[in-house]
Amino acid sequence: IASMGLHHGNRKTREMLHMDPAEGLTAMQVFGADPAVMAEAARAVADSGAVAVDINMGCPVPKICKTGAGAALLADLDHASAIVRAMADAVDIPVMVKMRRGLTPREAQPVEAAKRFADAGAAALTVHPRAAAEEYGGEADHRITADVVAAVDVPVIASGDITTVPGAVAVLRATGCAAVMI
Repeated sequence: IASMGLHHGNRKTREMLHMDPAEGLTAMQVFGADPAVMAEAARAVADSGAVAVDINMGCPVPKICKTGAGAALLADLDHASAIVRAMADAVDIPVMVKMRRGLTPREAQPVEAAKRFADAGAAALTVHPRAAAEEYGGEADHRITADVVAAVDVPVIASGDITTVPGAVAVLRATGCAAVMI
């Protein structure tokens, strides 16, 4: 859900907050680049009845990144951490972060980013161990996921190339992560 769409009262964006009671436990993901607007979005998600709010720091799509949102947030960990802190301070539900390893493999600081996000109040982290520049090419390197698991005291969820039950079990065992995301 676009935080700026919520901020500006966009009807279609606001409709995305509607949950059917049959949905049960639901988390919602928001994206944006302004800490105050992201905190406002977190409050809207909490008010909708969601049990958690997830920050999208993984989207590599240029349309999202050119606004400073998605994976682009990984270029400035101070700013990204400020978003996590603003959202965590704004709501009583858990704030989670879905992140990539970084913008490019060379500039990536996944362990540093994960530590900073956890310190800023993230209750859990989802790690997609490709850089944004790699999009979905190549193979997800879950050694990076394992490094993040070892570095933080919050649950880590592995994402990337998990397409089968045996594959999910292998990633769980190899990384020590708390869960997998498909």
